[in-house]
Amino acid sequence: MRWVTKARARHRLNSRSALPRIVSARATFFALLILLAHVGAVHGAQDAPDLMQTLVAEDATLNNNLNLLEVRWVRGRNRRELAFGFGVEKIIANNLALHVMSEWEDISSHSGPSGSGFGNIDLTLKYVVWKYSESEFQIALTPAISVRTSAHIGDDDLSTSAGMGISWGGRLNVPKNTGWERYFRAVEFQGDLGYSRTLGASSADDLHFDPVIDYSLPYLSYAGAPEVPWPLRNLCIFAEFNFDQPLSSPNDGSHMFLTPGVSYLNYYLQISAGIQIALNPAASSNEKTALIGSASIFLDTVDPVFARTLF
Repeated sequence: MRWVTKARARHRLNSRSALPRIVSARATFFALLILLAHVGAVHGAQDAPDLMQTLVAEDATLNNNLNLLEVRWVRGRNRRELAFGFGVEKIIANNLALHVMSEWEDISSHSGPSGSGFGNIDLTLKYVVWKYSESEFQIALTPAISVRTSAHIGDDDLSTSAGMGISWGGRLNVPKNTGWERYFRAVEFQGDLGYSRTLGASSADDLHFDPVIDYSLPYLSYAGAPEVPWPLRNLCIFAEFNFDQPLSSPNDGSHMFLTPGVSYLNYYLQISAGIQIALNPAASSNEKTALIGSASIFLDTVDPVFARTLF
């Protein structure tokens, strides 16, 4: 099944003694990011905020980002998983960006082997094929390849795969910027639709669909609505629907999840957290809920040199 963050990092917990140290480090890390976020909220520029970057779906926006962390924790019936993803996205030409991600995975299984190690390396190109600047709506093609770094981690078999997707995103800023109608201008619609195929002797096909809706309080404040107090004015409230359908083995059934969450967004960084809830028996056979999160720094706001393109 497709791992439902952009890195598709699946990590598992190997020992109980390691968990307190990992949780403590994560708490310290996020506390530092929140402190930096407050500084950014005070000193950041008053430009129109970008679309919220999605937590699960592949968004259509092009960015110069350092993806510090994408984390997912799952406690299933027979095993626990802990995953840490990391990578970078760089705009390399007009309307074209390259996104490179990898992950560290840790698995603790009661019914099979446990283990840890690096998972696949994911390379995704994003090419914007259509843009409507008035609503900041755009569509991008997202060809991708996932290259395995080992044969397996614990009871997870790793394989190389390739795929093609389409992503979209924009704001509902058609209503007038006056009266109660202005509050609808902050609604954002994003999502992706994609197909992937596992390469090698045991080939398999997979289809995924991830629509997203969110409400951007940063854009609401920018658009002239009554001022929202900090830190609420930096929040985006979102909900994603994640659908995954194996095509080579339809008897496995589709996997459907609902992922509500919140993002803290300012001029310098974005921190997101959500909970992924299984919606059907096929999805809940391995997990009922998962905790996922991410933290990214916008490199071109740190130093303009990062905004330079290669072509």
